[in-house]
Amino acid sequence: MENKEYAALIRLAVAGDRYAFEAVIERFMPLVNSKSVRKGKLDEDLRQYILMCIVVKWPSFRIR
Repeated sequence: MENKEYAALIRLAVAGDRYAFEAVIERFMPLVNSKSVRKGKLDEDLRQYILMCIVVKWPSFRIR
């Protein structure tokens, strides 16, 4: 996906398009999962916390 396409997807997601938001989250899941590891194991609670933070802050996200 090119930068322009990705920016358009993010704009749609911020505007409230559920499918675009799911696509963005799916794209970032490898990063979320890598940051959710504690003591060498995936911490489900930490992953859920990270995802909840993304959902709560998402409406204030801005792209230039």
